[in-house]
Formats: sequence, structure tokens, C-alpha cells
Amino acid sequence: MYVLSSTSKYLIILLPSFLLLHIHVQAEDPILQQCSNIANYTSNSQFETNLNHLLPSLLSNGTRDGFFNTSIGTAPDIVYGLVSCRGDLSMEQCRTCLYNATVEVFQRCPNRKEALLLYGYCILRYSNNHFFSKVDTNPRALYNTGKVSETDAAHFNQQLSNLLNNLSATAASRPSKFDSGRTDYKPLTRIESLVQCTRDLSDSDCSYCLRSLIAYIPICCDNNQGGHFYTTTCTVKFEIYPFLQFPPQSFFPPFDASPPQSKAIPSPRVETSPTQSNIGSSNQCC
Repeated sequence: MYVLSSTSKYLIILLPSFLLLHIHVQAEDPILQQCSNIANYTSNSQFETNLNHLLPSLLSNGTRDGFFNTSIGTAPDIVYGLVSCRGDLSMEQCRTCLYNATVEVFQRCPNRKEALLLYGYCILRYSNNHFFSKVDTNPRALYNTGKVSETDAAHFNQQLSNLLNNLSATAASRPSKFDSGRTDYKPLTRIESLVQCTRDLSDSDCSYCLRSLIAYIPICCDNNQGGHFYTTTCTVKFEIYPFLQFPPQSFFPPFDASPPQSKAIPSPRVETSPTQSNIGSSNQCC
């Protein structure tokens, strides 16, 4: 089973016509929350004005295509922002996740010039520093505590490795930076998976990010039946039950080939629980 974070009430900020109004609703906690402990902005400042224009733009444009990044303003008050939704979501599911993120960020990271909220369905990030196209290979995990039996472990791990390597090779070369698929693990049981990068990454950096996560899985969670492995720029998820919102894009029978590697895979740091931390500070293993 998974340990899921609890839900609670948050002050939600509506964003019609770039205005901010306040009501209460219930929302899911983020998997990862990062707030700057270095730079703050003051109320009624130019940075706050720019941020209040940025977030509605991210919401409206990100909902249309599942990804959007842009900047508003000029130095020293420029704000860079990015949103991304999981590639198998409907437009409405994407919009709901992004909406919750854009309104909760004010409560979770008040007056911070850098913030990141990562949910199961989407990510929101903004900063006064340029972060587009910069790959993050610091892995984290939320994993299924169920284990594959010892007799099945070798076959399971081989099938999982082949599936993830093929999906990551395909996703890295696609404009969507997303792929999903499944493969037979044993009779009546299939492994279902998705891989995804934020679309600001190059093909090579997306591949590098995904391969670093795949390399982390046996270090973190060897023989676990499923898990969600992520950085701020890419994600890998697999389970032995259906979880995708739409049918997988590919079905893979057993195969042998693995995609070529273009960069050395870094030695990942073990971190195996949902994490909340400050941008600019080190993440501790929990």
C-alpha cells in the first residue's frame, strides 16, 4: 500500500480576469513542495503584480495543451513560470490540478520569489531566476510497499527494465515528452507504466533525466510492485494494476533490446518519501 498525505482546507484564490478572490475548498496535498528560503517579495510590489499576471496565464495556456512556460516583467522583477500536466489526463483533469496549484501556491509559499508544487497529476513552478531547460536528476520516490515474490523477481525486473527503457527512449524523442505502455509480467498480470519530462527539456536531457530515475529504482525500491519516481523535470510511474486515465499508448511483448545511452547515468541519492523542502537547501533522506 501507499502512505497518502491527508487533505485539508485551503484558501483558494479565483483567477477570473486576472483578479484574485478568496473562497475555501478542499484539495490534495502536493507530493513535493519547495519554497524559497532566500528571496521574498513584498505586498504591492512589482514582483507581486507580475506574479499575479503570470499565474492566470499559466492556468489558461497550460490547460489547452498540458504544458506552458513563459516569463513576465523585466529584471529585477521578472517572474519565470512553468506548468505541466500528466500526459494521459483529460483537459478537465489538467485544468483542475493546475487550478488547485495556482491558488494553493500563495498559501503554501507566501511572499516567496521561488516556489514549486508537484502533484500526482501536474506541476507548477515559478522563480525570479531562469530555470527553463535545466535538467534535474535528484530522484525522489513514493513507492508501493508490496513486494514481488522471490521466484518472480528476476522476470519481473527484466520486464520492467525493458518496458521503462523503451518508453523513455520514445518519450524523449516526442514533442509531448510522454509515453505510456504495458507488458505481460505473468498470466493475468501486466505491468503498466508512464514516463514523462517537462517539454522545455531537450531530447538528450529528457533521456538523461528518465534514465537516472530508472537507475534509481533498484537502489530505492528493489522488487517493489509499483512506485512513482520523480524529479522536478521528469517522472516514471509503474504499477501491476491499471492506473492510466486513458489506455496505454503501446503494448510491449517480451523483448531484449535496450535503447542506446548517450550520457553517463549519475549515482542517485536515496530519498524514498514525499518531500517538502526549501529551494536552495539540501533534501534529506526520510
